[in-house]
Amino acid sequence: GMLGGRESRLAGNGTTGTQEDKNEPLTPDQVDFQAREWASSHPREAQRLYMTTFTGAIIGMLGIVFLVTSEINTVLVVRDQDLFAGSGAPTPVDLEERAELWG
Repeated sequence: GMLGGRESRLAGNGTTGTQEDKNEPLTPDQVDFQAREWASSHPREAQRLYMTTFTGAIIGMLGIVFLVTSEINTVLVVRDQDLFAGSGAPTPVDLEERAELWG
């Protein structure tokens, strides 16, 4: 059926010969060629795939930026709290507010 046709196109190195090994992995160039062929014959699916990948990358980068920002702010707040705790001076209001947000 249709699935068998797909499998035969994806398996091997794309050549028809007696020494073709179905278990031999595709080279990066062969994968790239087949991906380009698939994208040109399935433009709507390819566009959806590219948009999903792009959206996921943006969300991932925003998550990393937020995580790093949060970690840096937490470290700075804890450092300031330690400095004031060691000095015996009263904790400033702005530090208490930052500690509520990041601590």
